[in-house]
Amino acid sequence: MAIFQWTGSANTGDFSTAGNWQPAAGAPPGPNDMAKIEGAAVPITGTGNPEFLYTSGTVKLEGHFTETYGSPVNAQQLTLLPGAVLTTPMLHFVVGIDSPPPMIGNMTVGAGSAVVIAGSHTPHNYAIEMAELGGSNSSLVVEGAGAVVNGGNLPMSVGQAGPSLLTIRNGGVVSVGNADPLIYPWCLVIGNHPGSSGTVEVQRASLLGHGQIIVGRNSTGTLNVDESGLVVAENVSIGWEPENQHISPPTEGIGAVTVKGRDARLIVDDQLEVQHMGTGSLTVADHGFVSAGVGIIVNGTLSLANGVIDTLALGVNTGGALSGNGTVIAAQGIENNGGVITADGKLILVGDIDNAPIDHGSSMTVAVGGELQCFGALTDDGTLSLQAHSVASLEAVASGQTVSFDGPHASLVLRSPGGFAGSISGFGQTHKIMLEADVTSLAFAIGVLTAKGPGGTVAQLQMIGSYDPPNFQLAPGFPGVITV
Repeated sequence: MAIFQWTGSANTGDFSTAGNWQPAAGAPPGPNDMAKIEGAAVPITGTGNPEFLYTSGTVKLEGHFTETYGSPVNAQQLTLLPGAVLTTPMLHFVVGIDSPPPMIGNMTVGAGSAVVIAGSHTPHNYAIEMAELGGSNSSLVVEGAGAVVNGGNLPMSVGQAGPSLLTIRNGGVVSVGNADPLIYPWCLVIGNHPGSSGTVEVQRASLLGHGQIIVGRNSTGTLNVDESGLVVAENVSIGWEPENQHISPPTEGIGAVTVKGRDARLIVDDQLEVQHMGTGSLTVADHGFVSAGVGIIVNGTLSLANGVIDTLALGVNTGGALSGNGTVIAAQGIENNGGVITADGKLILVGDIDNAPIDHGSSMTVAVGGELQCFGALTDDGTLSLQAHSVASLEAVASGQTVSFDGPHASLVLRSPGGFAGSISGFGQTHKIMLEADVTSLAFAIGVLTAKGPGGTVAQLQMIGSYDPPNFQLAPGFPGVITV
């Protein structure tokens, strides 16, 4: 392999002009040569077909360049100008070609330019890798209308061995995949090996993944989907696994995903896992939207702040937490199996809710000043705790469930009073039970409070505690309001 050094001595930016290279004899570099551009005063134009296109310093590309092996990016700033196309089997940042190598690699794919991954690809390797050397830093910005990185359905690592940042914004598009899942079952890893970290930011742009996205594999990974950002994947796992299980507090296998802003969307075809064997968190805020076609498993922290989640089924397992305000739609139900569900603000849950007993570690709480609206049956043998100034609005409630008034001025709204078969504890002064029916009278006997209307019995409420003498008060009508 011959090595050709860019000099620009011909006073043009034309890649194919022999006078721009040292040595000039045999130039320009061909399919078996390395083209080294270590800074260029003018944009590189024309066409080229070297084996390697190596860049360092500050370089701008304006032509069409096709590599037969790869493009090492060791540049302080490599920029693709409008119309530029870089076609290469591999795009690796901060590669140990020089001695000592630069420890930084930055690249911008601007409006109207493209990177295309194509050609013979070495096995057991990422097509796009940021950054290759430990302790190095890398950055890739894909910005503007028509700015494209086409990963050729091959995988990408952001934060391979050093801190790395991928920014996609203002119309940019990045696509990655796992065409050979026997080599890598995932299409994108954000934060791969210990000692590295990876961050991906998507705003008014798209990240399209064919395969699984892992955020925080054996290091720290962050995915931020902001206003009008779109991320699509087949599966997503957040907080994969620390390589060293004995570090406390953990510094590996940490993943955080935030979907925030109007039209910010994370669309998962199959399953989204919040915390695999590491530490994982998902935040959906400010009209952000998350969809998972099969289900969402919560072993870590799922926080809502006026966000929306839509899935078939959602499970909150031991150690997991679902909290905040917003909407969760789970057509096949929500299972609280040893986790914590907290309505802090207005939380709307659509779908039947299996709320396991407290001795399984489960808890379900409406926090101080919060509101919980459940559109579906509340089942199993758990407890729903109402804190001060909170409101719970429920439909059907199974016989094993208990609604516990645990703070002053708490209210329980029963939208289908006849469907309430559970128990009520702690009901006292300042509390309210509102029955969405026409209620004309109350009767209490043997711990059961019976509400009647023009058509007969409206509800029978099992009251836990001492009510002797019973002092239940009714504001009749629709709704009927019960106090003591």
